[in-house]
Amino acid sequence: MQRISFSFAMATVILLMACCYGIAMAARNNRNCDNIRADDENGESVICGRVTFVNDGDTLRLSPDGRRNSASLRIRLLEIDAPELNQRHGAEARDALRYMAPTGSRVCILIDNEDIYGRLLGRVCRGGADLNLRLLEDGHVWCYRGRCRSAYRTAELQARSSRHGLWSDPTAQAPWLFRKQKG
Repeated sequence: MQRISFSFAMATVILLMACCYGIAMAARNNRNCDNIRADDENGESVICGRVTFVNDGDTLRLSPDGRRNSASLRIRLLEIDAPELNQRHGAEARDALRYMAPTGSRVCILIDNEDIYGRLLGRVCRGGADLNLRLLEDGHVWCYRGRCRSAYRTAELQARSSRHGLWSDPTAQAPWLFRKQKG
């Protein structure tokens, strides 16, 4: 009888630990941009600094706070994909990001990872706003190959149904299809 109770207790503890871990990961992944600081204690890597250049609708360069005369960091906005500059709507996406994060403006990046090109992947925050989300809401970008957090997916669907930005163009082509087509 005690053996069954011990097994049941262990299974319960493991289940509770898995649930707690799942809740913590969900909270981390759904974190918003309010009150972000460079010395954040939530285990998430945060880099704050000044925008030095906006390359296109989903990439910018950042000069981190406290690093004088160092090379700027290349930041790829996480979970979104903007039209290429030589693609229809590409210049508009770049200009939208330039408007939201102009050169010299201070932003914080919630770093998730690094891509194969050495760019830091993250969510760009300015004034409490998630700029990745704003680009989706305004219809300038796609969710990255359809894989993104639910708030991003919802924002894209709302922009599509309202025909905001590139969604007013019935022939708008997803950037990954454009890149594949151009080889």
